[in-house]
This record gives sequence, structure tokens and C-alpha cells, in this order.
Amino acid sequence: MEMKTIIKLFAAGLLAYSSQALAALEYPLPKPGNDVVGEVYTLQAHHKDSLWSIGKRTGVGVVELIEANPNVNPKKPGWRKKIVVPAEFVLPRAKREGIVINLAEMRLYYYPKDRPVVITMPVGIGMQGWKTPTMNTNISHKKKDPSWRAPKSIREASAANGVHVPAVMPPGPRNPLGKYALRLGGGSYLLHGTQQPQKVGERVSAGCIRLKPKDIEQLYQTVPVGTPVRIVDQPYKAGWRNGQLLFEAHLPLTEYRQKYGNNYPAAKEVVKQAAKGRSINWPMATQVMKEQRGIPTAVAGKSSYSQQASR
Repeated sequence: MEMKTIIKLFAAGLLAYSSQALAALEYPLPKPGNDVVGEVYTLQAHHKDSLWSIGKRTGVGVVELIEANPNVNPKKPGWRKKIVVPAEFVLPRAKREGIVINLAEMRLYYYPKDRPVVITMPVGIGMQGWKTPTMNTNISHKKKDPSWRAPKSIREASAANGVHVPAVMPPGPRNPLGKYALRLGGGSYLLHGTQQPQKVGERVSAGCIRLKPKDIEQLYQTVPVGTPVRIVDQPYKAGWRNGQLLFEAHLPLTEYRQKYGNNYPAAKEVVKQAAKGRSINWPMATQVMKEQRGIPTAVAGKSSYSQQASR
């Protein structure tokens, strides 16, 4: 197990009864031919816990936790309830440079130029009807204490519900952008903070990318202007780790579920391409597709036939 992963697990245990937020997760880049970082682990819930509070201290989004724990009440898991923390990630199929955001898992990956690591954090994305688009772009500029210029569509939708939203909201505790914003080139989309960090890891925005206050501050301080940004939608990911092909499946975003269909052709194609002719444990792969728990599971390579999908 990677040393940084061990540190994260230890930190998660120390914070089991605390409300302190864990900053972004950081892992060494995998060796050539490998595509997976982190580890899945478990913890026991405190009697006042929710999956939102557990996500806050583990660096995992609430939707990721709900996927990984389908039989757990998100609001009240229960005293000493065993919670699976899916802190193992197949890296998205994208060039490992700059920022990569995978909408389907609501997670950002940052590959800094000066260190061989990947930094990953949950994000909030656009609601259905306000979806965040896929794109290849870059960070055009950064702003501390930004003013929020509410789009006309948001002002009109709010007014229809009896809520007045000003055209421009200055910096301050009510500003929905938080303290930092990174603008994407060629459009009106931002990576920004929020006054509702408990909602990060969900579909909550009008299209922009929301991050927890500590995470957006870290990006603001370390990501230079001009950094490439790739926003992708990959509910199915497969990659190698130490001779095993691991397959990770998430529930596709609502508006794309018809596209992927019930026969999982897109998922099967992802596994086939990653396997590169190796024999695939299709019963296991099919189980992963059906469960869509977001937990990387061995489906090819050594010991893939003995691994349990419910790990």
C-alpha cells in the first residue's frame, strides 16, 4: 500500500469523531503501465454521522459514498455501521497533465508539472437541465474574492420562485463563488468555491464546477494560468495495477443513461480496449456494471477470478 494512502487511512481514523475537513487526496503517479491510485478502506460511523459528514473528513464525495454503500441510510448510517470509503481511483482516459474533471464520478484530478503526483478532489457539477459540458480548454485567469455576475437565466429562474438575485453580488459571505475562482477559457464557466461545502460532490450548480473551500484555495495557489483543463464524461473506467485489470463503474448521469442503454455496450468496450487481448472475467465485469458502486474490481490478469466484487 502506498505510504500516502496509509497516512490518509490513519487520518480518517483519527477524525472518526471530528467534523474537521480533510483536504484533497494526493498520490504518487503510478508507474508506467499502471493506471490506478489509492485504496478502498472501511470505517465505522459515529452515532451523529451522515454520509455527508463522512465525506467531509475522507475527501470523498457524498454521491461516491452513496454508490459504494447502497444499503446504508445516507442521513443516518447508524452507530458503528461499517462504511466503505471508495478512495481508490482508476485514472480517467485523458492525458495526464493539468486538470482532468470526470463528470460521471464528480471528481477532479490535477497533475502538477513540478511533482510526479496526482491530486484528486470531489466537485459539484451542473444540475440536470444546467449540465456542465465536456470540453478541452485551459485556465484563462484567476481571481481572489470574485464578484458574482448572475446570468440572466438564473435571475429569471429565481424570480419565478419569488427570490430576487442581484445582477452583481460583491465578495462576501453570501457570494456563491466563495473566496476563489478560476475561469475557463472561451466561455463563462468557472472552477470556484462555495458557501455550501456539504453540497460538493453532488449535482448542484448551474454548470460551473464547485469545490470545497480548502480545495479551491489549493488550486488557486498552485495551478498557473494557461493550465490545460479536460472535462470528460466517463462512467466506466478500466486500468491496470500490478498485473490486474481493474474495472470501475458509476451510474451514468441522468441525461446520458439512455445513451449507454441497458446492455452496457459502452462498458464492455471500455473493458475490452483496456484488456488488450487478455482473458476477461465477464461474470465479474457484468456484476460490476450492474452494481455501479464506483469500486475498482479486478476483471482480468492475475487472481481476477478469485476477487470478490463486494470488496
